[in-house]
Amino acid sequence: MVTTSVPDTLGAGAATEIYLGDFSRVLIGARTDIKIEILPAGTGTDAAGVTYNATTQMYRWIRVYGRLTVTLSNQATCGSARA
Repeated sequence: MVTTSVPDTLGAGAATEIYLGDFSRVLIGARTDIKIEILPAGTGTDAAGVTYNATTQMYRWIRVYGRLTVTLSNQATCGSARA
């Protein structure tokens, strides 16, 4: 599922957006387990161009990843909430 409804041109700094809605029909499925890794080595550069080195600065990088699917339920195929 691809959308162009969420802009990716907010810019830098304190630009924010809030999305409100009825999320009672949203389903989130985990396609794989969530993985958490703590890495003792590696470098990274922030938006200001400052480079960080985990080994020489005694940092640890934390990487979290997983494969998730988000969709909306269809009441016609999933049944209704009748008691």
